Amino acid sequence: MTRGDLSVEDYGKKMKVAANKLRDVGHPVMEDTLVLNLLRGINKKFSNIADFIAGQKNITFTEALDQFQLKELQLANEDQVAATTALVATLFHSTKRRLSRKI
Repeated sequence: MTRGDLSVEDYGKKMKVAANKLRDVGHPVMEDTLVLNLLRGINKKFSNIADFIAGQKNITFTEALDQFQLKELQLANEDQVAATTALVATLFHSTKRRLSRKI
C-alpha cells in the first residue's frame, strides 16, 4: 500500500482499516509491521522523518503517524510561506516600477 495523493491521516486510516480486517479474519498485524509498512509506503519528501522513525525503538503506529502528520503540516506551511513571499516580492517590484515611472 502506498500513500499516493492521500493525506498522511487518510493513508494511516486506510492502513489501520486493512490491519483490522486482517485481525478480524484471524491474521493480526503486529505493531512493528504496521510501522514498517507505513515507512515503506510513504513518499520521498518524508525521507528525513522516515529515517528518524526507523531509528526509534518500540515506536507505535500512532506515534509514527503523528510524526508524519507533523512533517506534512510543516511542509504545507513552508509551501504557503514560499508562495506568499513570491507574491509580496512581485507586488513590491511592480509598485517600485510604477513609482519610478512617476518620478
